[in-house]
Amino acid sequence: MLNELKERLIQTKNRIRKKSNKHRLEVEFHVGNIVLKIKPYKIKTLAKKVN
Repeated sequence: MLNELKERLIQTKNRIRKKSNKHRLEVEFHVGNIVLKIKPYKIKTLAKKVN
């Protein structure tokens, strides 16, 4: 029973890994390449919130 649980856990991990890797791209970087990293911009308001 323990071996069966371990096997199912491995299968589940592989399924999750395969699903998450579908949207990823294989990118190769070389010395001299320029990389632009973009972060979402958060707006900070100066107005106080009314409770």
